Amino acid sequence: MGNKAKRQAIDKLLGGGELEAVEAVEAPIADQIDAAPDAPLDAAWLAEIRAQRARLAANPDEELPAYREFYKKPDLTQHQVDQLLAAQEKAVGAPEAFYDEIMDAVAEEGFFDGLKLALSCAIRIPRFYPTREPSAAQEQAIAKLRGDFALGDDVAINPNDHRYELCDPSWWRLWKVHAVAMKKWPEGLAPFIAHGGDRTFVYDDARGAQQVALMADFGVGQYHARLIARQLETKRYPYVFHLGDVYYAGTEDEVQRNYADVLAGTMEHSLLFSMPENHELYSGGFGWQGFLRQHRAQILQEGSYFCVRYAKHQIIGLDVNWNHRQRFNYDLGRAWLDGVLAGHEDLTTILLTGSAPFEYGKPDSKQLYDDLAHWHRQGKFALWFWGDDHYGALFKRVPGRADFVGSCIGHAGFPGDRMSAGAPSFVDLEWLEEEPRFPAGYDLRDDLGNNGWVELTMLDSGGVELLYVDWLGCRRFRARFDLDPAAPGRQLRLADREAFPVRTRSFP
Repeated sequence: MGNKAKRQAIDKLLGGGELEAVEAVEAPIADQIDAAPDAPLDAAWLAEIRAQRARLAANPDEELPAYREFYKKPDLTQHQVDQLLAAQEKAVGAPEAFYDEIMDAVAEEGFFDGLKLALSCAIRIPRFYPTREPSAAQEQAIAKLRGDFALGDDVAINPNDHRYELCDPSWWRLWKVHAVAMKKWPEGLAPFIAHGGDRTFVYDDARGAQQVALMADFGVGQYHARLIARQLETKRYPYVFHLGDVYYAGTEDEVQRNYADVLAGTMEHSLLFSMPENHELYSGGFGWQGFLRQHRAQILQEGSYFCVRYAKHQIIGLDVNWNHRQRFNYDLGRAWLDGVLAGHEDLTTILLTGSAPFEYGKPDSKQLYDDLAHWHRQGKFALWFWGDDHYGALFKRVPGRADFVGSCIGHAGFPGDRMSAGAPSFVDLEWLEEEPRFPAGYDLRDDLGNNGWVELTMLDSGGVELLYVDWLGCRRFRARFDLDPAAPGRQLRLADREAFPVRTRSFP
């Protein structure tokens, strides 16, 4: 006999929920049993997974780039992807057996002892989903961490939370949607909200702001993001800017749970500007637009792009996804940017985009770099921040190649891999966050990169100071830039820098 409850539990897991024990499913026994033993969850989906495996085996060079982009893992191998697809095939094709495999692993004693985090997904899935409570040794380490970094005890810290990582089965249903959606993009998205008439999408600072906060890929709802939100709430910045990505797919529930609820205290004091990236748009952007409407009394912005003007600076956020993934080639947006820049050459312009012009470790630029070349080659942008790639870095200004200081800040929430300096890149590094999420000495996970955000200070001279802060309240890197009198436009030159190699609580 088949077990409906087990299939329902796996279906919920693939939809982004935690796996429930069948005993916890409140349904009569008769409703949990049917005559079809281990029936597939979705026959069409199962057929597509098998077709994907066949296409991968036949043409790996053509198939791999889509998986690497989706998971943001440029070193994914054909074998790793095939393992992922094999696990999907089992979950969708034989969900009851998949359920039993996971629950058997849950029942094992001491499964963390000696377990290597580099294990394949075939082993990691039954080991790490659903999320286990911390072990006694982990609880001791977490208690020490709380004391050492003055974290308080109101945010639950669980290093066994593996949501959003490569092997998380909750990605699989989204991948199914993604494979279709990317071929039709932007078909299926909510209607694009454009400027026009009195709606200029330009906002003058009425708060006398000197400092603002910037972050990207924040919307996960996990402990490290919540502790970042507490820092922002404590500092009460006049403005906070999020460069996009609420996971898994920016649905209405996810935007509320992983973003609005986490930033509720921050929004009591700060004007929040939010940019949609690809994950908000996987669900059509409806959840993100609903967030703007719901918080209209607290939010100035009316659409997915904006300009905020300060005394000596302006911050411009561009939507580079709604009309074309990772591109800025739509005439309406280009005309708006021309209009915003015209007549304001006396302001230092700070550009925000969800996606990147280039990536650390890659020798070439991306299409977005070319789309905006008309402006950045004239020195129109002093600073360019972006997210989507899950690491923190500051890049040097290189005249003729990058006529701006660039920074990737996609490490606010998403559990990205730990990074290491030394790889050749399109633009040289000034600084790279190389620390793991948990500092050395606590015997907690060291494979994930450190999570953090940026405090930007607008100097009266037109220059800026950047302070990179991590989720534990540790200063990680500081850089001050003055205007470069020898450069065209209002470009920046590095005046002072300071790295903080030892992680101690120093912020706020």
